Amino acid sequence: MNARDTGMLRTKSIVIIIDWLPPWNGSGPVWVMSACGAVPSGAVSAGVAGGELIWVARTTHKNKVLPAALHPSKHCCIVYADGGAHCYTKYQVMCGAAAQWVSWRGGEECGRAVRAGGGEAGGVLVGRVQHRGDHLLGPVLAPHYRCHLLIYGRPFAFNCYELLVLADDVST
Repeated sequence: MNARDTGMLRTKSIVIIIDWLPPWNGSGPVWVMSACGAVPSGAVSAGVAGGELIWVARTTHKNKVLPAALHPSKHCCIVYADGGAHCYTKYQVMCGAAAQWVSWRGGEECGRAVRAGGGEAGGVLVGRVQHRGDHLLGPVLAPHYRCHLLIYGRPFAFNCYELLVLADDVST
């Protein structure tokens, strides 16, 4: 590895670490490191999937911080990205936030939406869709603000979904 490659790798690592670390003096949710299906105290519920309570989490997939659904019985969190469902045993769980799921429509941005990751314009928001009684979590990406999911191996971009917002902005 030459000096140029080392510098590029260091720059990418710093960007990932900045997205990964919780804000120390900021308000809003705190992202708590966890692993192997463990659910920290004060975790925010993401709904129900397969009769099990699931939790809002995030993890790094191909150098991007994306929202994930923590499934304690599977000992991992699941990310829908790049045409597949990916399981990760190391993740961060959203804790200590007064957050609420609000019906939302694509094309609109909410200033108080929970951001799972940054980097891109608008960041990566947390969305969910109900499919056959199960809640599926997926990233909501700018500029169209659609919730991206994978169902039966096929990618979908939902225009109508629920958006995770901090509780003091549920009227917009």
